[in-house]
Order: sequence, then C-alpha cells, then structure tokens
Amino acid sequence: MTTTAKIFSVLSIATLSFLAGCQSTNPASFARLQSSAPLEKSQLNQNSSPSLLTISEPAQFNEIVQQAPGVVLVDFYADWCKPCQRQGEILKTLEKTASVNQAKIVKVNVDHHPELAKKFQANALPTILVMKQGKIIERQQGLASAAKITSLLKR
Repeated sequence: MTTTAKIFSVLSIATLSFLAGCQSTNPASFARLQSSAPLEKSQLNQNSSPSLLTISEPAQFNEIVQQAPGVVLVDFYADWCKPCQRQGEILKTLEKTASVNQAKIVKVNVDHHPELAKKFQANALPTILVMKQGKIIERQQGLASAAKITSLLKR
C-alpha cells in the first residue's frame, strides 16, 4: 500500500469516527466564531492579545502553547459537527473568563489541520485538551458545559 493510500485510509477512518461522534439536533450556527481572528505573530508577546484564537498554521499552535502564561484550552472541531458548533458558542461566551485567568482558547479545525488532530489523538469531536507548559493536563471528549470549561480555564 502506498503512503498516499495509507494516509487516505487513515483519514477516511478518522472522518467516519468523527461523524459517528458528532450527532446532534442542535441547529447552532458556527458563523459567529469565524470572526475569531487567527493569531498574528506580533500578538504573541502582548498582554492584550486575544484569548480566543483560531490557528491558521500548525507552527502557531506550538508557539502559543509554549508562550502562554496560563493554561491553553485546545478545541479540536470541524465546521460540519453540530456539537462542535455548540461548543464553539460556549467558548465564545467564556473569552473574557479566559482573559481574566491568563488562559488561551485555541481552536483547531481538524479538516484544515489533520496532522495536529492525529498527533493529539482527537478521535472524536469535539475534543478539548487543557495544556500547561506544553503538557496535556486534561482531556475532554464530547460537548463540555460552560461550568466545566470555566473550571478548566482556572487550572
């Protein structure tokens, strides 16, 4: 089996797994979250940098995780996933809570960054990782409540 065929096979299985985990009748819209600006390099070292970020390049992910003064909550999501859409709305409402706690919320679209999803074993959507000093300290699969996420941001 060629490398391309293996990758296609793995991605197909992963997509089916994601679809199986993402079943909801919630008609929540993800459009509001698209305004979360990708991180600009100049924002990394500023205290006023946004606390809710959508990465545009994998290199940004490592930079954010390594330089964040507090915890980094990573949300692995897909635009087509209804629970992910609801999770995104919850995260948007907690942006100020993250800022107050010097935490960052980083959204990673698994369709755009499958290598990160594979690296961090985001096998179901949504998957949330809580990282501190570059290490995973907690993992949450499935939709998390605002109360649960608030407690994660305060770690």
